[in-house]
Amino acid sequence: MKFKFSAIFAITAIISALAITGCVERKVTIRTEPSGATLLLDSAPAGQTPYTFPFIHYGVREIIIKKDGYVTVKEDIDVSPPLYQRFPIDLFFEALPFTITDQQEFVYNLTPVSEIDEKELLERAKVLRSELELTNPKPEVPPKQ
Repeated sequence: MKFKFSAIFAITAIISALAITGCVERKVTIRTEPSGATLLLDSAPAGQTPYTFPFIHYGVREIIIKKDGYVTVKEDIDVSPPLYQRFPIDLFFEALPFTITDQQEFVYNLTPVSEIDEKELLERAKVLRSELELTNPKPEVPPKQ
């Protein structure tokens, strides 16, 4: 009886120790070229690029990247699980006695805002206004008597 209890206790202790020590670290890194852009993650300020953050759940995250002189980027990124993080395989990898790191990286090349010539902009506005007047003529208002 004593041997049976000791064996069960030893097996339980070993399994518990293995389960406690094993884990999977999940990280996402957002990089921009040029670096130093402001990053909003799910509409909350996160920091400057390059920016690395840990996460628990896979799925879609909204990012907004802003930098003076560059076009703002707004995009939904899909943080997909690797094969070893899909059910039921993930149960085995979560219990391994060492740490596995899932590092996902998203890189964005920011586009500079082009400076538009003021005369060119006004000319385009006139053309668009005339096209709008052709498609939507002004209604005739009868003269007041």
